[in-house]
Amino acid sequence: MISESGAGFPNLGENGRSDSDTSDVRAKTSDWLEAQARLATALAEAALVVGAYRERMRAAPRGMMRRLLFWQAATLTALGGERLLAEQLALMQVGQLFGSNARQPAVRHASVIIDILDGPIPVSISMTADGAFLHPLIRSAFLLFSGKDVRDERDRAIAMARAVRLLASDQADAPGFVPVLPGSWPVEKTEMQLEWWLAALRGGCAEALTLLSQLEAWHRHAEAVSTGWSGRTHARLIRVIGAWPVVSAAMAESESAASRAAVQRNLDRLARAGLVREVTGQNRYRLWAADLEAASPTPAPSIQA
Repeated sequence: MISESGAGFPNLGENGRSDSDTSDVRAKTSDWLEAQARLATALAEAALVVGAYRERMRAAPRGMMRRLLFWQAATLTALGGERLLAEQLALMQVGQLFGSNARQPAVRHASVIIDILDGPIPVSISMTADGAFLHPLIRSAFLLFSGKDVRDERDRAIAMARAVRLLASDQADAPGFVPVLPGSWPVEKTEMQLEWWLAALRGGCAEALTLLSQLEAWHRHAEAVSTGWSGRTHARLIRVIGAWPVVSAAMAESESAASRAAVQRNLDRLARAGLVREVTGQNRYRLWAADLEAASPTPAPSIQA
């Protein structure tokens, strides 16, 4: 885990007060309160989609949060032009990303983001009494754009990771973070920053709902196809492959507690049934992923204000 101070949020001074001047914080908070009022419709739409995401995640298949973690880290890392796949980050987490790929700066940057998203909720700044009137989604934007240490795209990605992680603190049973799908960094005008942030939250949650629908449909399809199969290893592998973006035979063996021979035999069986696909095309160091397109996913529910 990394420390809770750093890019994206002002440091805390003594007694929980911000190091920035209190009057300046109050003036900024007033600007955000005004923007919140002007963008009430956009806020309501974003809150509805975030609420739908949280509700669906309560009953999500095992591993869905992990899949979203790697997707979000890859998305935020890409802001700096560093292209990494969620599958690469999953392999990195289990120590199976070898060679020069494991040492490149993009991987180290993604590792920091993963630690934030999967770590303790960041400490927020003292916002004066006016801050209590900001909606939690607005408060996260306020903290994001009030950061003093945001110098480049990498800092912005880290700041966004902290902001979406902070959103897990406003509900006791909230998922670990609220996903975002950000575009180009907005200009320094409060209303435009807030509009950009709400759109990023709507886009991220919509993407998460689509992925969740695909994964749920795949689990239903896998269960139907494998009904009547002998043994238990295939069922264990279905759970493992559903929980990770990509798995190796060694990962599947460890996670399923089955023998290597049984794992390989059942991976081949799942592949023949069209439930998983081998993604490397190689004879050695092979990797498998759920074929989410094999099922006919139920579309994500339409969210209307």
